[in-house]
Amino acid sequence: MNELGSKKLIVYLAGGLRSGWQDEVIEACPDVEFLNPRDAYLEAKESGEPEDPKDYVRRDVEWLRKCDVVFLFQESDLPETANCSWELGYAKALGKLCIYVNQRVKPERYASLLALTSNCYTNDLQEGIAWLMTLSRNLQSCCEKFGLDIAYLKPPYEWLD
Repeated sequence: MNELGSKKLIVYLAGGLRSGWQDEVIEACPDVEFLNPRDAYLEAKESGEPEDPKDYVRRDVEWLRKCDVVFLFQESDLPETANCSWELGYAKALGKLCIYVNQRVKPERYASLLALTSNCYTNDLQEGIAWLMTLSRNLQSCCEKFGLDIAYLKPPYEWLD
């Protein structure tokens, strides 16, 4: 349990949808509620019906508003980063805490912008997971360290309306 009482920390998982890295993050943080776009991607893939871009953008906006933290993982073979950049930028505009893990061998020039925009930056997935585990257990002290108002992380998110 964290400083939010019985409310779990809500984390949006941004990044590649194919490799399954999300499972490792979810398994390591059982006390966290995850919003995982990969689930919708896999459902659409199984059904053979591609997801309408309007639907996933609408869902992603809703989830980014709902989450407390964005965990962005750019794998070494992620083909492009435009969606990740958008997700991180929108999250920061909403005042969300962002953890950015970049494993791309030759990061594009925008990777440095994402790193500077994030609250936590690393090239190591395990380190990113450790930060998330620490955050989920010590939310108040982490908010103070990053200059965030914990009131923004408490429901009912009236400040978004």
